[in-house]
This record gives sequence, C-alpha cells and structure tokens, in this order.
Amino acid sequence: MSEWAWIENGRYWISLMLWLTLPPAILFWLLVHPFAAFWRRLGPAWTFTAMAFVGAGVGYVCWLFREPVLEARYPFRWQLAVVGLVFYALAAVIEVKCRKHLRLRILVGMPELAKDDPGKLLTEGIYGQTRNPRYLDLMIGLAGWSLILNYRGIYWLVLASFVGIYLIVLLEESELRQRFGAPYEEYLRRVPRFLPRSWAFLR
Repeated sequence: MSEWAWIENGRYWISLMLWLTLPPAILFWLLVHPFAAFWRRLGPAWTFTAMAFVGAGVGYVCWLFREPVLEARYPFRWQLAVVGLVFYALAAVIEVKCRKHLRLRILVGMPELAKDDPGKLLTEGIYGQTRNPRYLDLMIGLAGWSLILNYRGIYWLVLASFVGIYLIVLLEESELRQRFGAPYEEYLRRVPRFLPRSWAFLR
C-alpha cells in the first residue's frame, strides 16, 4: 500500500472514530449535569447502565449516517497538518498538567453521581489559571484533528462539539454552585472560564 493510501485510510478511520464517539460523549455530560441530583439517587451503576444504552443508540444513529458525513473530504494538506499537530501538542501539554490533579473517579464523573463523594474543588496548578483546562485542551485538540483530517463533516462536527462543550460548562457551573457554594463563587470571580490571563503555566 502506498504512502498516500495509508494517509487516506488513516484520515477516514480517525474521522469515523470521532464521528461515532464525540456525539455520545457530549450527550453524556449534557444529561449528567442538569440532572445530577436524580442520577445520585439512582446511583452510579444504574446511571452508567442507562447512559451506555443511550450512547449505544446515538452511536448507532451516527453509524447509519456515516457515509453522508464522511463522503466530502478535502485533499490532505501538509501545511494544515503541521498547524494541526502544533494545536494537538499544545492540547497534550495542557492534558498532562490536568492529569496531575485528576483521578479516574473525577474523569468518569463520580463526584456528580455518587452520594458519598462530593469531590474536591480544584483550584491549584493549572486550575488556578483556567477553570476548565480539560475542556480547553479538548477544544484545542479537536481543532488540531480537524485540520489534520481536513474533512468537511469533521469541521462541522468539531464546531457542534464546541457549542456542546460550552453548554456543558454552563450546566456544570450551575451544578458546582449548588455543590460548593461560596468558595466556588469566589473561584468564578478569580479565574477565567477558558482562556488563562497568562500562558506562562505551560512552561
């Protein structure tokens, strides 16, 4: 198989993976945050079971519409790929700094779902520079992938994901206000939602 064939196949399969996984992931958090009290009463096991069925249904619908979404591909451009790799590298640095403060329980949403684990308000490290570093790194990383892949459908998917992420953040802020009260209000006033006032923390 030629080099270009490998690139074209890789572009397609990565695009397909994003198309099948991003919508269920975005929907998961859109459903969790506004109904956190209900999910806590239901418990993590039942919540994840219900979400698995919902995610599978959404993924199946995405599978049915995969070809219309992925049929329009622009030519692979090395210039765009290089810019995309720079974006992805920046996202990776932010992700590494996030992981210093995040346990697996936080990543899968246990503080939102478990009755006896309200979680901890993260304000140190990178969380002292931006309130949502994980969403920031996700958006930068997705922007990078969209440039590398150069599919029209993926561009639209990433833009829709940005809207979904912004809605998730707003819903999460409302839920965190209820969970942490005054300390979180003070944190809101002190730290920007997305873009830090200085990028010096990346050094």
